[in-house]
Amino acid sequence: MHKHDESKVRQALKNSKDVENKLKEEVVLNQALSDKIEFLTTENEKIKKEKEELQEQVNDLMFYLESQEKFKDASDDVKEGQIIMKPSHASSKKKKGRRR
Repeated sequence: MHKHDESKVRQALKNSKDVENKLKEEVVLNQALSDKIEFLTTENEKIKKEKEELQEQVNDLMFYLESQEKFKDASDDVKEGQIIMKPSHASSKKKKGRRR
């Protein structure tokens, strides 16, 4: 081989190794980014669930506070009263229909 051809081969090998190293770096970076996306997606779902639970607590507290405000001047009979729910006629008809 000529010196010129040898230097071309060496340069081609060097370029090939450089490209191989860059590819390995890209694969590692891609995996790290994929892992990060998976982690953040999981964390986002946890935060959404926690937010929903906190919103429910806020709603419950608001209901409690509004109820206290509404009944603050009410008599003790009203304050200590109980609510009894009776089934509607529609629901009792459905139950009768199921027995047949």
